Amino acid sequence: MRGEGEELTRAESGNAKTAVQVNEAHFIIVSSSSSSSSSSSSSPPSFAVMTESQVSRECDYDHSMPQDEFFEELDDGGGSEVLPDVWQPLDELLSLHPKYHAVFKSAIDQLFYGNGPLPMTERHYIALMAANRHACSYLMDLHRREFDRLGGDADWLNGLTAAPSKIVSLDAINRVLGHQPWSITVEQLKALTKCSAPDNWSLTELVQGVVILSTTHALCSFVFGCGNINPSELTPQEMEAPMLRRSPRSSEESPTGEVEELMKRMAALRDVTNGLDCTDEEKARHFFDMNRESSAIRPEQNGDKKSGRSPPRPGAQFTKDLSFTYVDFAQRPDASSAPTLKIHDFSWEDQGYSCVDELYQVISEHLDRKFHLTQELTYYTMGKHTDVDTSKYRTAVWMYIQSLYGIRHDDYDYAEVNLMLTRPMKTFIKTICCYPERVTDSLRASVMVDFKLSEKVHVILMILEARLQAELLYFLRTVVRLNNSASVAS
Repeated sequence: MRGEGEELTRAESGNAKTAVQVNEAHFIIVSSSSSSSSSSSSSPPSFAVMTESQVSRECDYDHSMPQDEFFEELDDGGGSEVLPDVWQPLDELLSLHPKYHAVFKSAIDQLFYGNGPLPMTERHYIALMAANRHACSYLMDLHRREFDRLGGDADWLNGLTAAPSKIVSLDAINRVLGHQPWSITVEQLKALTKCSAPDNWSLTELVQGVVILSTTHALCSFVFGCGNINPSELTPQEMEAPMLRRSPRSSEESPTGEVEELMKRMAALRDVTNGLDCTDEEKARHFFDMNRESSAIRPEQNGDKKSGRSPPRPGAQFTKDLSFTYVDFAQRPDASSAPTLKIHDFSWEDQGYSCVDELYQVISEHLDRKFHLTQELTYYTMGKHTDVDTSKYRTAVWMYIQSLYGIRHDDYDYAEVNLMLTRPMKTFIKTICCYPERVTDSLRASVMVDFKLSEKVHVILMILEARLQAELLYFLRTVVRLNNSASVAS
């Protein structure tokens, strides 16, 4: 669905650029200067405390370079990192989208094996904690093996009771980010960063730790969404057929007409001038209406239906409070303290990127490329049809995913989601996002029946990246608030 040849575009930030600066006292300040000013000017720049709407993004790389040139670099050897064999089971599905695969491998290589404030063994242990929130056996096995291979303390594998208190302290934020990211608070970050050594986290360490947690949560969604991604001791033949490949029908054999119906709806939406017939108040109402409707979608509960008992969870010793799970955003108990996150007030492009770039620079560009590539990638196909503009469908999928976490894009009309996504498709997306461990073979087989395998994988990649971005936005917004409170206190 998203593709190889499409050039990605970025809005230029204009002449004025803003740089986020963070010092060890945990202050964030903003330095504004004109691009025409000389860097050698003797007059000092003016500084102000950063607010959530003030921080503009400033990238390290040249925005004037077309994105297709960047992807040509990947084809010529850029992004050609070779990950350890334990990551290999992901390759079959990710290789359906070579350009994303290259960016993904580069990001994973940097996050778990590249430069960073945390030792590599601790990175894998943190990922093991995150994978445990969704009982993802493949990822738990992967990070347990890597922790052991890289020389980690074997006692830690007995569970959190044997791990250092600094690592254990991250479990609370692991729970919150993995299930209810909107409820993260400044107090939780203070508890991690303001405590006494050796248990305190620097902001740089915390950002890397949270990127690991959020990436692993999102990878759980991908693994369960695709199905049959297993530990690497299985033979290639045993890993050969992912569950997604087992749809009872294919577009060549017995098309259901879902693709044709989607194409009609996309064409109808394109015929209407976007936004002119819908006021801001109506857009807001459509968002909240959709949130309430989504609350009625109840993913299946695993376990014995007669007894109501859930099956035993593997490796439950690596996290606490397994009863803490996702709740529908519209039904959250702390609605007054956790309002909707409006993307115009805090977005990845305008604020999130800059925060990560200042605190953990080596990963910011990797995240940025993955987010933009996943949304913009298109092969202009849908099922057996070619030359199809799938932008309306792709946008609806991304918007619905982030709405599950209370993120609202102010300029989008969420009535389009109901036109693009059927109730079974919403159920699939919600399950993969919020309860990935509950997905069933029948649920996978019930949606996207006429889609190509690569198109199904692309949808699940959007789930991965939209969920990852949602968790990071709530965390980074809280980091900004933490720093602002510290600046005001001083």
